[in-house]
Amino acid sequence: MVFLVVDDYALFRNALARSLRPFGTVGHAESVAEAKGMLDTAKWTALFIEVALPDGSGLDLLAHARASGHVAPALILARRRDPRTVDRAFDLAAEVMVKPGEWHEVTAFVRRALASGEAS
Repeated sequence: MVFLVVDDYALFRNALARSLRPFGTVGHAESVAEAKGMLDTAKWTALFIEVALPDGSGLDLLAHARASGHVAPALILARRRDPRTVDRAFDLAAEVMVKPGEWHEVTAFVRRALASGEAS
């Protein structure tokens, strides 16, 4: 299992990556540009993408991934629950978690991702 974590806040990104390691390998990026460069490097089991990145929107990054054929389950990481973010995430077949979130939310998402058997 291979997970991609995209978040510009190093402390959160590293904590999430450490939490995911028992489930598989973790790649990480801190910007849209860096993540775009990584999308085609692996068959991602799941994507964890922050909404507000320094060089653009995580939702735009996910839209790019979907348009490129990536179907891996995605969890959008947001600082607050905004209806527009939730609606756009839903349109992109993604879930939303308000940061910092709860560990059980992450593990439940990972279990759903693993059960789906979908990798992009």
